[in-house]
Amino acid sequence: MTDEDGDGIYTITIPLPAGDHELKFTAGGWNDQEMFDAGTEGTVGTEFVNRILTIAETDIDTDVDYGVYCWNAFADCE
Repeated sequence: MTDEDGDGIYTITIPLPAGDHELKFTAGGWNDQEMFDAGTEGTVGTEFVNRILTIAETDIDTDVDYGVYCWNAFADCE
């Protein structure tokens, strides 16, 4: 991930196949990581709780902006 304009918003482009993908933001090589309670909307898992991102078949081979993800939150970023 990079923050080319220095605004504190990091971006990344990753080609992914259609389907569900788990993700979690970490910092410092797993020295810090997002922590969510099991059952939190937008997550999957019970022991290890991760964000879930579903890529639609219609999004394959197109550039899709899935929006802003805030560290350890599902609310709007400040």
